[in-house]
Amino acid sequence: MISYCPRPLLLTDPMRGWVHAFALAEQFETSRLGIITRHNAVRGPAAQCFTDCLLQEIRRRARSAAQKDSELFDELDVLY
Repeated sequence: MISYCPRPLLLTDPMRGWVHAFALAEQFETSRLGIITRHNAVRGPAAQCFTDCLLQEIRRRARSAAQKDSELFDELDVLY
């Protein structure tokens, strides 16, 4: 079976070891994930907690010496 998926997904536990990437000549558009809010809107407590926890986890794993974390952040560009 052949499929397209984001490269960081190949580093997850369910795909590690049995899914393999093929180098293609074609290039795909880079994807970005962001958190957006309305202009001048105040986030609710749940939204603020989610954002804070997400950024804390990203920062923690970006500094981690664990092999899985370093492989993941070799594939990602974190803009915050």
